[in-house]
Amino acid sequence: MSSNPALEAIIEAAPDDVAGYLVYADWLQGEGDPRGELIALQAANKLKQAQELIDANRAHFFGHMAELGAMLVRFDYDPLGAATSWRWGFLEKLWISQKHTRKASFGPMAPLDVALGWMLEHPSTRFLRELSVGIVTYQDNSYDAIAQVIGRRPLPTLKKLILGDFYSDETELNWSHMGDVSPIYAAAPNL
Repeated sequence: MSSNPALEAIIEAAPDDVAGYLVYADWLQGEGDPRGELIALQAANKLKQAQELIDANRAHFFGHMAELGAMLVRFDYDPLGAATSWRWGFLEKLWISQKHTRKASFGPMAPLDVALGWMLEHPSTRFLRELSVGIVTYQDNSYDAIAQVIGRRPLPTLKKLILGDFYSDETELNWSHMGDVSPIYAAAPNL
């Protein structure tokens, strides 16, 4: 995966301006990185072709999470957080959960803090705007480790964070606690 810190800084300074993404797309395409094509397709509102490109290059766009994609698919129970979605070549919204009680039907899983770490370290989340975290564990559901993972990586474009986006069949509210979320403060100053 190619990276150009100077062009990324331009996008970070104006994350709602498509022009910066399109300049980055040109540079990425010159480097042979499929993200450049993805940016161009999404900016042109060619969403079907963009999804086909993502599907054909899952390892490139999701890294370690390519085979664990079920963890990124929101439940249908009307959760608080938005579904995982892309905008201009990068994940704009990320919904992630252990789906602990449904492992067999959802396929392979990883510990949620590990999976979230993989995602936040991946270039696809470079300009993430919203993050929703569901259940961590069925009993003693704590977000301490999640806060530590979020705190390890600067997330200057993150505007919305939901911790505890689960429903009553997954765990009891009294089995859940936020813990120490202070590591998040420095990492995501624009919440």
